[in-house]
Amino acid sequence: MLTILYLLRFTVRLFLDVLQFMMFARAIISWLPDLSDSRLGDFLFTVTEWVITPVRTLFDRMGWGMNMMIDIPFFVTFILLSVIGSVL
Repeated sequence: MLTILYLLRFTVRLFLDVLQFMMFARAIISWLPDLSDSRLGDFLFTVTEWVITPVRTLFDRMGWGMNMMIDIPFFVTFILLSVIGSVL
């Protein structure tokens, strides 16, 4: 039973780490116009946006972070993934 729980925890932690890495890569690529419109940029956007969308929707409803140059929901999502990974 402990082995199954360990494997589940390891799998979830690995998934969160890979997702954070992809979010980091997406942030770096967004600064490079040639790469952000490439297939890699589209792939990273598609893979990571589903995680950011709920936080972005919450921020839009609350009116937080409006008219800012920094994508606050992106950073909040990244921090939340870090906290969840640390708790595991």
